This record gives sequence, C-alpha cells and structure tokens, in this order.
Amino acid sequence: MALPRDTDLEQLLQEFVCVRMVQINDLDLSLFQFDFELTWAAFVLNADRTLYGRYGTRSHNDRKRNVFYDRSKKNVARDASPRDMSIAGFQASLRAALALHARYVAEQDEAWQRLRDGLAQKTGEPWPWKTPGDMPGIRRQCTHCHQVPSNRILNARHTDGAPSDRILWSFPMPDLLGITLDPDRAATVRTVQSNSEGAEARIRPGDEILQIGDQPVISPADVQWALQHATDGEALPVRVRRRSDDGDRELDLALSLPDGWRRRGSFSWRWRSMRETLSRVLDGEAWHCGDLTPERRQELGIGPKGLGVEILGNTRRHGEQILHAGDVILRVDGVDHIGSASEFLAYVLQEKARRSELQLEVLRRARRIAVTVRVTR
Repeated sequence: MALPRDTDLEQLLQEFVCVRMVQINDLDLSLFQFDFELTWAAFVLNADRTLYGRYGTRSHNDRKRNVFYDRSKKNVARDASPRDMSIAGFQASLRAALALHARYVAEQDEAWQRLRDGLAQKTGEPWPWKTPGDMPGIRRQCTHCHQVPSNRILNARHTDGAPSDRILWSFPMPDLLGITLDPDRAATVRTVQSNSEGAEARIRPGDEILQIGDQPVISPADVQWALQHATDGEALPVRVRRRSDDGDRELDLALSLPDGWRRRGSFSWRWRSMRETLSRVLDGEAWHCGDLTPERRQELGIGPKGLGVEILGNTRRHGEQILHAGDVILRVDGVDHIGSASEFLAYVLQEKARRSELQLEVLRRARRIAVTVRVTR
C-alpha cells in the first residue's frame, strides 16, 4: 500500500497528504487507537487532528495471517488476500472521507456542531500510557503492534483484577449480530442473517450504513469501532441509506445488543498477542489454541459436545514445554461452562488468580493425562 499499483487509487491518494509510519514506539495513543492485531491500518484525519475514520479490518476469515495459511501455490490465489478488505473498499472509504471532509469545512452551523460532536467519539477514551513505548514490558527497540493488546490485558489483570470482555473480544465484527458487510464498499450491508439482531432491526442487504449512534461511518473498521465501544443491553441507533426504484431514503433503526453478544465470536485466532500474554501469565507457556473441527473430533474419538481445545503450537523460550503441539485439552479445573478455545483463554485471564494452579485433563497421543500449569502473574 506504500507504493500502490492501482491507477485509480494513486489518483485518489493525490487528494490526501499521505504519511507512512513504519514503527509505533512513539505513536500517540490518545489519538491512534485501533485493532493492533492488524498488519496494516489507515487513519484519515483533518489537520486539526479531527479523526474522520479508520480503514483496516481483520477477523478469523483472514487466512493469510492465520497460522493455518497454506503457502502452496495452488492455495495462494484462494488465501493470499484478506477476506474483509479490498482495494475497491479502501477507495470507497477514502471517497466517503472526502465527502465527510467537505461537510466538516463548510459553514459552522448547528449541523456542523453535531457532526463535530459525533466525530469526537471516534478518538476514544484515554489510555494509561502516552505511547506504546511507555507500556510496561515493552523492551524491543521496535515495538511490535501485537505487544499493545498483550500489555493491555496484563495491565487490566493487575489494576482491575481481570480484563473485560471488551478487551478480550475486541473489535467485534457485525457478523456476530447477523450483518455481513461488503468488503468492496465503504460500509454497505451484503447479507443479513434471518432471526438475527440485524434482521430484527430491519436492516436489509444493500443498506448503506451512514451513522452509528452519533458517529459518521466510512468503513467496516468504523462499524467495528462503534461496536467496540457499545454497551451490552443497549439499542444502538443506526442510520442507513436505502436505495429503491422510488428513490433513496434515510432510515433511523435500532440494533439491539444482548448481554454477552461478544462471546459469540472468537479471539483465539489472535495468536501473536495471546501467546505473548500467556507466556507471562502461565510461567512461560506460550500456546496457540484452536477449536477441534468435527472431523478432528471424530478422528480422536471425542464426542461432538464438551471442550476440545487443541494446542497448535507452543513457543516457550525457556525451560521444558508442559503442553505440546497436538495435545487436546478436554477439561479445565472441573469447570463445565467452557465450550471453546476463546472461552478457555478468557477463563485463564479473567478467573485464575496469581500464584494459583490450572488443572487440565489432556489427551496426548490417545492417552488421557493430568497436567498442572502454574499461574504466575
């Protein structure tokens, strides 16, 4: 993206003053907050630091940046591009930002003040640190993006007792509410799942999301940002533009957010930050966890129900590994409510106290064994 090859994109970027940041040590966290699991992100700002919007989305759909990515030639065409982003979508978001900028620099009337107030919500609440380089535990000369969420989780364990669901299940996709966005458009609904919150809100395929709450929306990342800061149990106002043969209409809808809706998703795919977090919580054990597929369960002789978390890798740096790639966790501390890899990681990070022990029942090479892991931080 630093050297775009798309002619239309090159011309569009001439409308902006483009600045490239290649490391985040001194990144201003009072302004630049985003999903730090991304390998690339864009911010569109006015010269007065007003943030118009973000671009950059990543989810479990992103096979290339997932440990399961198959680099064989036959799969490169299928897997090489992110599923949630595209050059066409980036261009659409940039054009939406230009339209927003035109409104912002127009006459400063009451509508302008409402716009300004809505844009202010895109900046986010202050963090305890001014820059990533100020975060405890950052020792690298070049700070890695995934170190930021890891340190946020550890800080929450230290100061609040446990990281919240908002921190763990961060930047949720609207898919969790039955809404899939078109990656080739700015913020346009591609599909709506029946019997979902999106369907109950009367959102339809083809609807262009203009605003969530008071925030103008220019990209899927803006939708994620609004959902990230939403509160469980609220009815989130959503303004959409609906096109029809009779002309365009703007509709004000309400999207319900039931308690615990974030937990429908997964964060176990965030393995770079998770393994660094676990290594500091679990006495050096640095796991990448995943849920067993139905086929894998059948292969191992495990029923369709119950916990089945597979260790896909352990990057422990010092000492002997306790769990190994291929191990499957069947039971945790005798607890029955854990049903996925993400819920297992949340249990460790939210409920296990410092200087406690994690008791695991593990399937290793067709044998069930008991394993104890120390919780040190």
